[in-house]
Amino acid sequence: MTGKSTQAELPHSIMSQIPESLESEIFKRKPYLKNYFSSTQTNNNLALLPSKSHWKSLENFSFSDFAVSRDDCIDYVSYNEKSLASSYDPTKQAERSLASIPFKPSDLVILLGLGNPILPHLTNIYLAKNPVILAIDAMEEIVPLLWSPYLISYLQEPGRHLFCGDKFIQLLWNYLDGLPIERLSGIKFIKNTASIQLAPEFYHEIETKIRELFSSKMSDLLTKFEFETLWTSNILKNSIRYFSTDHCYKISNLRSELSGIPAMLVSAGPSLRSTLPMIHAVRNKVFLLSCDTSLKVLLNSGIVPDAIYTLDAQMNSLFHFLGEDLSEIPIFADMVTSPYLLDSLRPKSVVYSMTAKFIQDARGEWKREVTSGGEIADEYLGEIGDIQSGGSVATTAFDALRYLGCEHVYFVGQDLAYTGREIHSTGTHHNEKWLSLVSRKQSLEKINEAVVRKRDTRYVESIQENKKVLTDYVLDLYRYWFEESASSIEGMQLVNLGRKGARIKGMINDSPENYEKYFREYKNHNFPWKMHPIWKAGKLDAIPTKEQNPHTKDSSNAKNLLKIKIWKDINDSLQLMKEIVKDENAISKIEAWFREKSYLKRIYRKSEIYIARHRDEMSDEKKKSLLLNSITKELSILKRKLYPMMDEDFFPG
Repeated sequence: MTGKSTQAELPHSIMSQIPESLESEIFKRKPYLKNYFSSTQTNNNLALLPSKSHWKSLENFSFSDFAVSRDDCIDYVSYNEKSLASSYDPTKQAERSLASIPFKPSDLVILLGLGNPILPHLTNIYLAKNPVILAIDAMEEIVPLLWSPYLISYLQEPGRHLFCGDKFIQLLWNYLDGLPIERLSGIKFIKNTASIQLAPEFYHEIETKIRELFSSKMSDLLTKFEFETLWTSNILKNSIRYFSTDHCYKISNLRSELSGIPAMLVSAGPSLRSTLPMIHAVRNKVFLLSCDTSLKVLLNSGIVPDAIYTLDAQMNSLFHFLGEDLSEIPIFADMVTSPYLLDSLRPKSVVYSMTAKFIQDARGEWKREVTSGGEIADEYLGEIGDIQSGGSVATTAFDALRYLGCEHVYFVGQDLAYTGREIHSTGTHHNEKWLSLVSRKQSLEKINEAVVRKRDTRYVESIQENKKVLTDYVLDLYRYWFEESASSIEGMQLVNLGRKGARIKGMINDSPENYEKYFREYKNHNFPWKMHPIWKAGKLDAIPTKEQNPHTKDSSNAKNLLKIKIWKDINDSLQLMKEIVKDENAISKIEAWFREKSYLKRIYRKSEIYIARHRDEMSDEKKKSLLLNSITKELSILKRKLYPMMDEDFFPG
């Protein structure tokens, strides 16, 4: 910084440049940063060299806090004597990078490569309103080298983080997993080309994975906007149904019960029909779990699954079951499943699960987030059983098998692609519906093609070596979820048995013709789970429980208490909205009110996020009016949906 080069030094020599109060404040708020200084290893290929521009060219920089003066040179990074930024004017280079990208204040900003040391500081100045800026570099050793004054001025601001080197990338994924997506509207990358050229695969993988993760989270948020009130309604209805209908259980009653038994998960991909002979051959060696869409294909082939999984909050899934006898098959259903669907199907029994997401923040703390309405179900039903979901029935069913204790899981029909430019296996409800539309002028292939062309399609690696297969945006999100799950689960063998579907990393991908080598060692299991009350449709008290919830000791009393609480909370909330119309502190009163009724809070999430994103453009009166109207509307809808269930004779016997 004073006209001579600086090699990457030992941590203590860097740390001594930091004012003690500033250092302690940054490390207090971002403790993971200390780990960059715990190693004594250095990278002698890295150096800081002075450019021809000076600190006095910068505005709004507090020189008193750092060991630089106005006449000192601004540095650039050199690696193996190759410049990673402009040696003449790195400031101008950084300004041009920032000016070339159209930013919004709600964008997530990612800096890829720290070869230009002044870029993080200028990003703070140019994008002061952006809530989150993340700096990423392939080299861990670059952090001590740039620490003072370059990185410390950047990290002073909240929402600014640093992830450099392979050791710290897992922290990046933890941070992004826990990042509230509702604060963000898009993602922008600022790339330092010279840094990226040193490790192109590292940066490409980081960028691709961040984009996939952001797309997945944004898709999840938009789904919540659309269905959160319906989910809340269904969870409340199913909580009442649990106490009102015979043969209702919780998946927690089965936790780890299938340990040592291999499982096969059947999905409805185009390759399913070709794997039916294999399923027949191994039927007595596996616990066979069918997704709702694949049920008809199995039953029409004489294969009766051990259980079916469904999670549709609407009645659309009814078509997958029409005409089928389910009296001997339990249905595993998420708590958001339509209770009217479950009443219509009359299965052997219903086993409820709860979709829950476990998020680890940058500090390493785990947080549990359940579906809207799940809080009150937890309170009255006790432990239901937390299952993670990637948005499809197959992703939920897979995590349920993990929960049940299955160490070996075999996937069939899990194409996650338009194998042969088909969408589903023949024999499914979708296929039956399209067959009814076939005519002399319109073939089944033409119908499939019309559907495919409406999708956001792309090519991905196929199970077949060195080949590609067509998929779409949504199916690719599911594939990404499976790959992330496979990489994070230990002690499980996951085998994807398909012909031409998408390759799923982290699993063994093989052809169904080779199935014998996987099942040779397994013996016929003789269906031991059929002695369980869930398959015998016995009484709940026949299942030994480790912990009894006070509400569940008397089912009749619990049902009445639950109804009274829900109805009272909704009516009291609607009354409050009327009373605070002219109250200046209405918004703070709403926050305090729903803090005590968290199971209702998320039904107005959409309006809450809209207000947060436009808080500078809206008056307080407009914010209040929008929030009150939204809450009143959603609560009124919820009240209408729940009203029939308040009748004692609503449920069938």
